[in-house]
Amino acid sequence: MQNTFAIDINPGENRTECPGTKVRLGGSPTAGPDSPDKYTYQWHSVPGGFSSSEANPEITVPDVKTVYVVRVTDADGFTCQESVTITPVLVKGIKFNPSTLPADGRSTSLATVTTEPSGRTIVWSISEASGSDATIGESNGRVKASTEPATIKVRAQDKQAADNKTETCYSEENICIGDPEECCPDLSGEVKFGLLRIHLTESIQSTGSAGDGYCSYSTNKVRLHLDMKGFFHTPVSIDLDGVRASWKQKGSGAEMSFKEVSLEWSGKAPTRQFGPIMANLTGMKLTVTSDGAISGETKFTINQVEAVSLGGIAELAKGTSGEFVYRYTSSTSFEGEYDFGGVKNVIIQLKKNTSVIAEAKGSLTSKGDLNAELIAKNSASFSTKGFNASIKKLRWKFTWKIDENDIVFKDGEAEIAIKEIKNTKGEVTVDVSMNGNAAEGTAKFSNLIAFGCKIEGSLSTTVDYEFNLHEISGSKIKAKHQDFENPFEISEFKIINGELTIFSFKGKVKYKKINFNVSKAIYVKDKGLTISANLEIGKSTKCDVTDFIISGEGSVSIGKLVFESTNYPLTIKASLSYGNDAFRGKYTGSLEGGIKIGGEVVLGSMEDFNYGFFELTMQSAKGFPVGPVIRIDELGGRFGYNYDHRNNSASEGTYLIGFVLGIKDAADIIGLKGDVTLVIGNKSSLELEGEVRVPARSPHYFKGALKASYLLGTNDVSGSTNASLKIPARNGNLLSLSTGKMNFKVNQSGWSAKAMGISGHIMKQVTMNGSIDLRGAAGDDEGITGTVTGAIDYSKEMQIIYPERFDPTNCVTADNSDTRLGFGIHGYFSLKMGGSFNTQVNSEGFTGIIKTHVNGISRVSVKWPCIATCVDCVRSSNVNVDGDMEMSYDGSFTILKGHLKFTGADHEEESRPIVLKF
Repeated sequence: MQNTFAIDINPGENRTECPGTKVRLGGSPTAGPDSPDKYTYQWHSVPGGFSSSEANPEITVPDVKTVYVVRVTDADGFTCQESVTITPVLVKGIKFNPSTLPADGRSTSLATVTTEPSGRTIVWSISEASGSDATIGESNGRVKASTEPATIKVRAQDKQAADNKTETCYSEENICIGDPEECCPDLSGEVKFGLLRIHLTESIQSTGSAGDGYCSYSTNKVRLHLDMKGFFHTPVSIDLDGVRASWKQKGSGAEMSFKEVSLEWSGKAPTRQFGPIMANLTGMKLTVTSDGAISGETKFTINQVEAVSLGGIAELAKGTSGEFVYRYTSSTSFEGEYDFGGVKNVIIQLKKNTSVIAEAKGSLTSKGDLNAELIAKNSASFSTKGFNASIKKLRWKFTWKIDENDIVFKDGEAEIAIKEIKNTKGEVTVDVSMNGNAAEGTAKFSNLIAFGCKIEGSLSTTVDYEFNLHEISGSKIKAKHQDFENPFEISEFKIINGELTIFSFKGKVKYKKINFNVSKAIYVKDKGLTISANLEIGKSTKCDVTDFIISGEGSVSIGKLVFESTNYPLTIKASLSYGNDAFRGKYTGSLEGGIKIGGEVVLGSMEDFNYGFFELTMQSAKGFPVGPVIRIDELGGRFGYNYDHRNNSASEGTYLIGFVLGIKDAADIIGLKGDVTLVIGNKSSLELEGEVRVPARSPHYFKGALKASYLLGTNDVSGSTNASLKIPARNGNLLSLSTGKMNFKVNQSGWSAKAMGISGHIMKQVTMNGSIDLRGAAGDDEGITGTVTGAIDYSKEMQIIYPERFDPTNCVTADNSDTRLGFGIHGYFSLKMGGSFNTQVNSEGFTGIIKTHVNGISRVSVKWPCIATCVDCVRSSNVNVDGDMEMSYDGSFTILKGHLKFTGADHEEESRPIVLKF
């Protein structure tokens, strides 16, 4: 079961104390004997301002009655609360009756005082007597006059403080004994009337006393610092010299009391700003009550000598007139109110660059507001963001609050004319709607010409409330050019920084009876509108127009019409010039299969379609070769699109193809004997059978039976043959083949042949088995390039003497003929060559070398090197030969070159470079 303990809190006794006295709160103990011994304390005051967590905090007694509350919490969280009240003792307001005494040593004046709480016992004394023999009753406050004039200071102190001999709980006041005039001191320096302070620029004397203890003063030697609080964010302060002041005061310093304070000034103080308004202080009249409350007013006359910015393009112009006042409302802290009801002829202007574009006039309300409407002024011109603009119309309501120094715009509208836009003529009208600091614009086109086109429609405009035009852009407006039947529909349009930078359109247009399909028309700086366009003449016909330009002045120029048609079986290309409402020029083309044609062409336009007509002529009097086999020697006719040649007029949907054709053998490249059949259908082709010879004239690289096909349009004859092949063609010294199937292809460029698994000889003697890939150029009967690859297998018996004239009969003859330090060979070789090869060939031989492996055996006589003697330096023995060599052909001989290793029966070895020809 949990124990419960009572907390016995002792906050101390309620008491009265003098302000400023140090007092410790709380008593001891603060809890019962059975309670836990750990507590937390929390003190606070009512009114607030004091807090503490001590058990017995010390306080300084304030000058108002205060309740101190303590909350105690034990270790178990149990809390209890008590309070104590501290009442301050206040002594104030000493009064004398009478207020002055004659210096007769007999007269008396009774001093009285007010205390809080009431009923306190007061102890009276004279704190300052300046040698005077005046006395005062300690308990009754009766002052007895001195025998000499004097001003004495009487103190009234609470008895509790007096008994404790503390400087607290008292009040002091002067009383004049003798002539009151002699009791009023001269004044200099600073005099305080509550918060209002004046500075005496010279020492002044009192003008006398009325017998109530107050001395009267009046002077114009006053310098005044005056604050005017309220309304403006920053208080206004003014310093004035020559202020006339009058007042009554009793005592001096902190104990001075005053009444009937008045200050007055007139003149013209330096100009200063009140928000944006410039004004001079021209009058002031103030009074101060005995408790320091200020009443009265200051008067200001407007002196707007220069314009003042109100933010953005708004400004307060010169010329504002009238006056306003500031009235103190009996405040002890310089609080007051402005009255701007007398401010007249307020001029608010909107200014762009140096031009006034709008203006409003009016008067301020007493609270400093101006509600007015800005009106456009004199069609003012200005520049903004590269645009030259003028205001045609403007109405814009606003409120101006002088203390905010800001214009609060409301709803409005404006009409602005934009002129001198680069790449255009005329002007654009922009309608602007304003709402506060937001603006929206719409550009209306009715008087703008660009590239000879009259622009029609409207676009959104990026504009701000300061009439800065940033951009006019959009799409779906019209542009009508006098040389085109219908207006263009603009797909993209932009004016920025005073320049038309984007102008583009696409679609079908008609220019002087010719219908064009415009894929893209864009503005190119310093050039104009460049138009990418074509004519529509069937799905397989392409007609692109080059250098189609509309200049900045609106003149139209067309360069060429690049025409290309692939309507079966005709292919035509032309580059035509424009003139007399049609395109004219020459064309080139071909029939299916590469039959070349050419001639004159005219392309024109009717109301709803375009047409083309071609006169066909042969381009070569000797005929025209097509592919490697066919030559056209007669060709002519007429071709037309949307054209009826029977009545020489355009006719939509009519196509004309009329020609004559002659074919003969073209034997310069390939010799052909056999039947030639021309088939024209979905795929036109030639079928060829007979004998083939390459080249046509002897000598031939190859010849044999031919079976081939020729597809018109490919320019190739391809097939296969079992033919003999010789390289060079005149003798076959390099390559001679007699067996194997060879595939070939022949066209106007030349011929090519490929074969696999063929056999024959290279270099007339060496047997090979491999493949070929050879090519020959047209017009070069003996020209040949390509590769020969395969394997060789060759044996040869030969006599060898190395070096030349080597004689191994004896040591002497051997030495006499030896040029290699005595080494030499004389004998017969049985050689065998083998291996693979891959080499480039030409019409005369190899362009490279063939690598092969050589080995052999023979009976030879060998002289080994003898440096000091010839003893036993010549031997005859069986020698093995082994090594890698390179084979080449010089047109007459097969050449073997390399290093061979010679190994004798006694296993002695020697490796030497060897060159063999055969």
